[in-house]
Amino acid sequence: MAPTCKSGISLALLLIFVMLTLIMALMPIGTHAFSFKLIPITSLFPNNLTLLEKHNKLVKISQHRQEQHSVIMITSISSSLVNSTNSTAKPNAVILRPSVRHRAPSGFYMVQVSIGSKLFSPYLVLDPGTDLTWVQCEGCTNCFPVRGSGNFKYQESQSYRKLPCNHTLCVPKLCTADGLYCRYDNRYLTSTSSGLLSTETFTFPTNMNQTTVKYPSLLFGCGLDNQNLHFSAPNNVIAGILGLSLSASSILIQLQVVTKRRFSYCLTTSDWPTLLLFGDDAGISQRQSGLQKTPLVPGLPRYYVSMSGISIDDKRLNINPYVFRLKRDFKGGFVVDAGTPYSHLVDSAYKVLRQEMIQYIAQRYTGLRPIQRGMGAFDLCYNLTMCHGVNLSL
Repeated sequence: MAPTCKSGISLALLLIFVMLTLIMALMPIGTHAFSFKLIPITSLFPNNLTLLEKHNKLVKISQHRQEQHSVIMITSISSSLVNSTNSTAKPNAVILRPSVRHRAPSGFYMVQVSIGSKLFSPYLVLDPGTDLTWVQCEGCTNCFPVRGSGNFKYQESQSYRKLPCNHTLCVPKLCTADGLYCRYDNRYLTSTSSGLLSTETFTFPTNMNQTTVKYPSLLFGCGLDNQNLHFSAPNNVIAGILGLSLSASSILIQLQVVTKRRFSYCLTTSDWPTLLLFGDDAGISQRQSGLQKTPLVPGLPRYYVSMSGISIDDKRLNINPYVFRLKRDFKGGFVVDAGTPYSHLVDSAYKVLRQEMIQYIAQRYTGLRPIQRGMGAFDLCYNLTMCHGVNLSL
């Protein structure tokens, strides 16, 4: 007998998220690598928000990220950045394994790095969809509160250097009012981070006897004007963003001799940290049974994959594959972005998926129907107050 549901008045929601997850087997297979401890973020929002309010805010962040991807100018990736910054990233036997942490329901992870001669050690949000790594600096005019580490006191670091406006890495030519130094201006639809484009020594932890390794003259942004960012929770410890895109200005590409332009990490749903692995250490073991892989679209600064369709319960949905295709004007496509909490689909694909989900659930759970108006930002929700035996696995 199929599980049944009776009507109920009290509010209980089943929020169905179609999540794109990228899970890699983390097997150390080489010696030319480094890694961070990956730390789950409990929440980027005030503690007094309800679960639904937090999810609605995460939807807005996802929408902002989708808009950000849609206006990115796709350019060829330069391989000259490592040499231009005089980086000392060379193949060696050091395996850096920074810890990465995640805490629901934010969907974000953060890492801890050390910057400058005084080893300022902030937490940064891991973001493969962002190019430039930036951190909030002391003296900012518009700031968000940072508990613990505070802001980066760049003027006290002996290894800090402002990037001259005539430097080859000052692209585009966005300079200070006096024309001496290069600036950066990152815009995220409704929020911005701007400041000085600079170079600094970054110190990363390794897995060998708890030692560290230094990489001097890495390009980063010293944030002096940060507006409307989602780091406003009272107990916020985040001081910036670690950019890991395939753009020339990202840490991944600046250290590509070591990283080999690849990284991996496990997706966790608890407070337990995991590791963000780079280079040889980020390899996928061939012994993993049932491992599925898909190639990235080459030559782009973001992580695009070739998407052919969507299936539910082994049933391929009637969606034209063209809607997922990356067009010649660089519109469309299917991008993997760990900085976007919830997946987004174009309207034509979403409508087909939504209707199939309604039919799928109705066939398996007698009497279970969607709430007519949805809840908040979600338009497909169910009241499970009077339901028995419902165990939905997607």
